[in-house]
Amino acid sequence: MRRMENPHQQAHWKAMRLLTGLLLLVWLVVNLVVPWFACELDRDCGGGLRFSFWTLAQGLLLVYLLIIVAYVIGAARIDARY
Repeated sequence: MRRMENPHQQAHWKAMRLLTGLLLLVWLVVNLVVPWFACELDRDCGGGLRFSFWTLAQGLLLVYLLIIVAYVIGAARIDARY
């Protein structure tokens, strides 16, 4: 693999790795912590379905969408900066 000699390229790549790492950490926490504690919040929401089902089925989709939006906005800002 070729090394980047340009300091701007190195700074750009470092910022993109940081952004990606932070958003992957958010994704990991959401995928592990929310399902783990959803059973403790379990109560009947009507129709025989439980609160944990709605948390996982609806809430996580919104979080995934927010992660994608945060990546797009963050990457655009990093690209504009460098």
